[in-house]
Order: sequence, then structure tokens, then C-alpha cells
Amino acid sequence: MDMRQAKPRELPLITLIYKRAIDEMLSRKIYQWDQTYPNARFFKKSMEKGELYVFTNKQDVVGAVILNSDESEEWALIPWKYSPPALVIHALAIDPSVQGQGLGSLALAWIERFASENKYRSIRLDLFPGNKAAQRLYSHHGYEYRGEVTFAIKPPGHQVYHCLEKRI
Repeated sequence: MDMRQAKPRELPLITLIYKRAIDEMLSRKIYQWDQTYPNARFFKKSMEKGELYVFTNKQDVVGAVILNSDESEEWALIPWKYSPPALVIHALAIDPSVQGQGLGSLALAWIERFASENKYRSIRLDLFPGNKAAQRLYSHHGYEYRGEVTFAIKPPGHQVYHCLEKRI
């Protein structure tokens, strides 16, 4: 698997991958994402800034992620262990049709190489704790819990997110 910047012509496919991922999570009552986030407008804006990346497997786009240093304002009180600069993972998605094949681990390995090559000191993200597969993935790869934030826009019972960090 490889990762590269997304191309404008891939935007419909990227949007479809996220729709499939959202539908899969909602079917399991995981309200991490919905039609408001992440959405096509967010992907287009991220692509224009050069922050939207796709994962490819034998030339097929199988996932996407937004990488930048933009931290949510809710993170302000999190006791991060490592000083900036930190790479932030936003909306990492692998198409549900190919999940369970180790592609999430390969994606994280690529992101970690990217962070190292670009002189980031750490990687940060927030994660809905009800998404057990994502929890296992990040825990297995050494991402450590740093605190919790609340996103009031999420449905009741799905508002608390865990903030994770890994030193690079």
C-alpha cells in the first residue's frame, strides 16, 4: 500500500469511501461521523490546501486521510506530553470493503514516516471511544491517551472523544 496526495478527479471516489465508512459506523451505532463531518466540502478544501491524501492498493484508492497541524479548539486543555510541531490525523478512513486486511496498520506506518520526514515531533488525534476497531488500531501502534474532549454537536452519549498522541 502507498499513500499520496489526492487528485481532484478522485474527489467523488473519496466522498464515496467516506460515505461507506459513515454508513458502516452508523449501522453499528457509532456516531463518530455523519453527513456534516467529514463531507465533500471539507474534502475539497483539504485537497486545495494539499492536506488530503489517499491510500492506494494496486492502484486502487482504498482510503483517505487529512493531515495537517490544525488542532481543535477543544484540545486547548489537553496535557500533551510532546511539544509542537505535531502532525494531526483527521478523518482516517479505509473503505469497509477492504477493512480487516491490515491496511489501517499500513496507513499508520505511512503517516508516521511522513511525520518523521517532515520533522514533526508527535502525531495527535481524537477518537470516539465507541469505535473499538479504531481504539485497537491506535493502541496497538503505541498511541497514548492524553485526555478527553467534548464535542457538543454530537448526539448525546456520543460527545466525549479521547485525545491520543504518539512521539515520532
